[in-house]
Amino acid sequence: MSKARMLACAALVALVPLCMAPLSVARAQVEVGIPAGQTQITPMPQPFGFDRGRNEAVATRARPDFDPKGIRLGAILLHPGVAAELGTDSNVFYNDANEEEDIVAALRPRLEAATTWSRHSLSAAVGLDDHRYQDNDSENHTDLYVNGEGRLDVQRGTYLILGGQQQRLTERRGDPDSPLASVKPLRYETRSAYLTGVHELNRARLSLRLERLNLNYKDAPLIGGGVADQDQRDQTTTIATGRLEYALSPGTALVAQVAANMRDYTLKPPLAQFDRDSEGSTYLLGVNTDLSRLVRGELTVGYLQQDYDDPALKDAKGLALEGNIEYFASPLTTVTLGASRTVEETLTTGASSFVATEATARVDHELRRNIILTGGIGMLNRDFQGMSRDDDLTRADLGARFLLNRRMELGARWRYERQQSSGPVADPEFDANRFVVSASVRL
Repeated sequence: MSKARMLACAALVALVPLCMAPLSVARAQVEVGIPAGQTQITPMPQPFGFDRGRNEAVATRARPDFDPKGIRLGAILLHPGVAAELGTDSNVFYNDANEEEDIVAALRPRLEAATTWSRHSLSAAVGLDDHRYQDNDSENHTDLYVNGEGRLDVQRGTYLILGGQQQRLTERRGDPDSPLASVKPLRYETRSAYLTGVHELNRARLSLRLERLNLNYKDAPLIGGGVADQDQRDQTTTIATGRLEYALSPGTALVAQVAANMRDYTLKPPLAQFDRDSEGSTYLLGVNTDLSRLVRGELTVGYLQQDYDDPALKDAKGLALEGNIEYFASPLTTVTLGASRTVEETLTTGASSFVATEATARVDHELRRNIILTGGIGMLNRDFQGMSRDDDLTRADLGARFLLNRRMELGARWRYERQQSSGPVADPEFDANRFVVSASVRL
């Protein structure tokens, strides 16, 4: 048995009891959920990085005069809220050959709860995102999510975090494996759980994490009749991650991280064309730093590989990259740069997977204490393994938040997306503009 399978099996054994119980989501992915073909699970909790508190980012800093106080029930603090949105979508179907403009309304109620204990903690959230289209009611959909997380403080510097999530999501039109002729957007469900242990000793911090994600896709009715069977996309991903951080100084730490994964598809030949089961690993080295009052973040580089059981499918290998850097241009302006390179799943004919390389840049500016302006740009390249196809996706957005008081917030945002695809099985190209105004009430 390979090392990757041994590590993945260990994670599976540890997490099976968790996945038998009701699960929940750390954070709602409210707009499009998990992109099709991608198998990332809830990001590692904050304890995996040193948050030294020297700098405050504009987007996340506390605003005592405008932050909601919540509803206190003993040692539990509740944060209910609801947001209403109205906007336009210039290309509902993400296809320039079938461009359709529409007006979209969305309603996003949610409820969050957390304990206020001095040691240990419990938190949970539940909510839904309901989208209604004026002319294209086939695109109407409601996404649901629920999550929960608990932290057990064993001793100073040593703790366990246990959490999970369940979601019922809608796959976005234009995603790589979305059926082009489907009557309505594809529905799918996710269930995941994670267990993290952290131990600090002098200058070193050791973290171990086990996680498991199950994806279940629903069949898609087709235009003109018939159904596109999606059972071949159902899969379970198990990941084991080990991470070591060693502090060279109070502001800088060296980082070494190793992760092994096992991706197991429900259907195998002869019920499926290929055996898409695979084992993979990622090795990263880098630095986590907080330099003076200017720069904070982490950058790691290394090597990744994904080996497929079916010899007809090409293995993926090459550079691995994870990075997120914040530049504090002033107390009122934060610039954030991000980059990643990962292997993602696809059922595109002739491909085993695609290597996703993404770079992003974002600026958050506090015009006034209660007015926050944002803008960003991102580029994503999908390099399909085993076939000649490349997708290039460009995104840009601008937005503003106006905090009226602790309970009410107004907002507006514009988002642009453009996809170009080349190769024998290229996806449709598209340009899409979306403009949304919103109002939310928070307690």
